[in-house]
Amino acid sequence: MKPTIKVLIVLLLAFGVCVSGLSCGPKPKPKKPKSTKKTEKPKKQEPPKPVKEEVPVVPAKPPLPQDLTQWRQKEFLRAREEGDDRLDEACGMLGAPFENKPEASSAVEILRSVLTPLPIPDMPEIPKPQFTEDMSSSEKSRLEREYKAKVKAEEDKIKNIPTLNSRSIAAIIEILGQNGDDAAWKLLVDIVQRRQTVDDDSDIEKNIVQTILSHPRTNNLDLIFQMITQPKVFLNPVIPLNEERGRKRLTPTQVRSMAIDWMKKNSDPEFRERVTDYILAHPEDIELRTQAIPFLISGLVGNIKCMYKIYMAPNLLTVNDREKVERYFLNCSTGAFASITNQASLAGKPSPIDVINVLTVRSYDEAQALNNNAGSGGEAQTDETSEDANIENPENSQKTPQKGTSRRIEPYVDTQINDSFRMMAFQPEYAIMILEVVWQNDFIARQKQTWEKTMEFKSRDQDPTSRFLMALPLVGYRQYWDDFFTTAYQDGPLKIDKMPLMGYLPTDFGLILELKKVKRNTLPPQQKKTVTSKNTNANKAKLRQIELQGAWMEFVRQAVKMQMERCSVAAAVQKALEVDVEKLKARTPFNIPEEAHILSEYHMILPNEKTKLIQGIQIDPVEIHYVQFQWDVPAFTIPSKIKYKDALTKQRFNAPRSSDMGSLWFEYTTPDCTESFDIRIPVAGQSKEELRESPRGPVQVMSIRVRSNN
Repeated sequence: MKPTIKVLIVLLLAFGVCVSGLSCGPKPKPKKPKSTKKTEKPKKQEPPKPVKEEVPVVPAKPPLPQDLTQWRQKEFLRAREEGDDRLDEACGMLGAPFENKPEASSAVEILRSVLTPLPIPDMPEIPKPQFTEDMSSSEKSRLEREYKAKVKAEEDKIKNIPTLNSRSIAAIIEILGQNGDDAAWKLLVDIVQRRQTVDDDSDIEKNIVQTILSHPRTNNLDLIFQMITQPKVFLNPVIPLNEERGRKRLTPTQVRSMAIDWMKKNSDPEFRERVTDYILAHPEDIELRTQAIPFLISGLVGNIKCMYKIYMAPNLLTVNDREKVERYFLNCSTGAFASITNQASLAGKPSPIDVINVLTVRSYDEAQALNNNAGSGGEAQTDETSEDANIENPENSQKTPQKGTSRRIEPYVDTQINDSFRMMAFQPEYAIMILEVVWQNDFIARQKQTWEKTMEFKSRDQDPTSRFLMALPLVGYRQYWDDFFTTAYQDGPLKIDKMPLMGYLPTDFGLILELKKVKRNTLPPQQKKTVTSKNTNANKAKLRQIELQGAWMEFVRQAVKMQMERCSVAAAVQKALEVDVEKLKARTPFNIPEEAHILSEYHMILPNEKTKLIQGIQIDPVEIHYVQFQWDVPAFTIPSKIKYKDALTKQRFNAPRSSDMGSLWFEYTTPDCTESFDIRIPVAGQSKEELRESPRGPVQVMSIRVRSNN
C-alpha cells in the first residue's frame, strides 16, 4: 500500500473517535454534591389494589307466559318469588268449581304453595373492621361505613323477599271457597289451626269462617256443624287464641254466633234437625241452647221436626214456649191437611191465585222484626197486605235462593194467627214434614186428653184442638167421632153447632158419613098428629124425639152444604194446580147427562201419592167426587135423571124437602152408611110452578165413599 494512503486512514480513524464523544485528553474530576439539612422520609407504599373477581354472567330468565292459563306450579312459584303483579289474577283462575274432578287437588296444592311464606335466609356473619393504633380517624370512619353498608345490603335482601298482603290472602281464601273440593276445605282448616302459615294473618279466622259460610256445600256442612256445636275443636289453635303476635283472635263464642246466624238464613231442615239432636244429646252446653233454641222453635215450617223433638224433651222449654209450639203444630196441621187434599178455606172464597200465594215467604230475621215491631207498639205488616202484594207480583212469593247456599224457600207462620186459612198453600214437602210430626200417636194422645177435659167445641174455626182432631183421616178416629155423636144425640145438635164440621176449614170427609149415622128422620104428617097436647111424660118424650130428629136432620143438611162449599173452592184450586181430573172422572160413581154443562169438579182419594210419603201413619181410605154443573131443565126432574151407580136416584133417594136459601136437598146413603150421595138444587121456591123452572144457579152433586169395615 502506498504511504500516502496509510496516513489518510490513520487520520480518519482519529477524527472519528473525537466526533463520537470520546475524549481524547485527560478526564475531569467529578464535583462533590452540596449537603442539605433536612432528610426526606421514604414514601409510604400503598397497599396493592384488590384484584376484581370476575362474576360469571347468569343468563336472563325468559319472561313468564302472558297467557295465564299456561302457568303451572313452577310459574306460580316464580311469580311468587319475583312479586309478579299478575299473581292474584292467575290464582283467581283456580277458583272455578273443581268438585269431583281430578285437577282439583293440584289446583289446591298450587294455592297452598302460593300461600306458604318464602323462606327467609339467615343473616350472614359480616366481620367487623379491625382498628389499629396507627390508623387515622378518617381511615376508621371509612372502614365503619363500609361495614354498615354490607350489613344493610344483607338486611335489604331479606326485606325485599316478596310477601302476600292481607288483600291477596283474603282473595286466595275466597278462591279456595269457590274451588269446592275437599282438599280446599282441608287447607282452610289447616290455616285456622296453624298447620299452614301465611304472611299476614291478622283477620285470618274471620275471613275463613265467612268464606266457609258463604260457600256451603255438602262437603263442608260438617265444618259449619262443628262451628256451631264445637267451636273450640274447629279452632284448635296450635298457638293460644287470646294473644298472638299482638293481635286478638276470634273466640269460640264469636265463631259459634257467626255460624248460628248462617243457620238462621241458609240452613235446610235436615241441618237444623242435626243441630237439635246434638242439643238433646248435650244438655250441658247452655250457651248453645240459649243461642239456638229460640230459632229452632220459631215459626219456620222447616223447623217442625226440631220443634217437636224439643217439645217432647223434658225441661227444655218454658210453659209459654210449650204452648206456643203446640199451637203452631195445630195450626200447621190444618194447612198441611189442606195441601195433601188440594183444599182451601172458604173465608172470603179466595180465587185460585189467592190460595196458591196465600203464604208470604219470610226469613227468620224479617219475621222477628215484624214481631218486635208489633210488640213495641208499631204496626206489623198484615197477612192481607202480604197476600195482595203477592197476587200483584207472584214473583214476590218465591224468592230465589242465593247462589252457593242450601237455602230452601219455606213459609214463616206466625203462631198468633188463629184463622188457619192463611196457611193453606204449604208446599207438598213441607206438608208431609208437618204431618209426619203431628199425626204421630203420642201427639194425638195429648190433644185428645186436652179435648176430653171439656168435650166442648169452643168455636167453629178458632178452636185448634177440636179442629185438629176432626181433620184426622187415620184409622180409628172416625169411630171415635161416631161414638161421640151417639152420646151427644140426646142433647141435640145445638150443643155442637160450633164444631169444625160447620166451619170454613177442611175436615175429614168421612165424618159426614159418621154424622149421617145419627138416628134422624122427617116424620110423616100422620105420625105428628098422634102426638097430643096433653101434658104427659110419654107425649113429652115423643115430642122431644121428633124435635131431635128434625134438628139433627137440619144439622146434617147444613154440614153437607158446608162440605159442598169446601169442594167448590177446592175444585178451583185443583184446576189451577193442573191435577189430572180426567183420570179420576172415570171413577165417578154417578153420571151427569151430556146436555149438562160442567162448571167445575173436584176429586180426592186417600191414600194418595202424597200420603204414601208420610212415615208411620195409616190412612183410613176415603173417596170424594164433586161436580158442579148448569142444566136448563125443570128443577124437579134433575134427581130422576142422575144415576148413582146402576140405579135411578129418584127410586133410591129419601128426598126430604127443606128450605135452604131457596135450595132443595136430596140425600142417599147405603144401609151400612159407607156411601152417600147428595144433590143440592137452587130454586126460586118449592111451589109446583117454581119447581118447573130451571135451577137458579149451579147444581152441586157430591159422593162420599169409605171402606165397608170402618
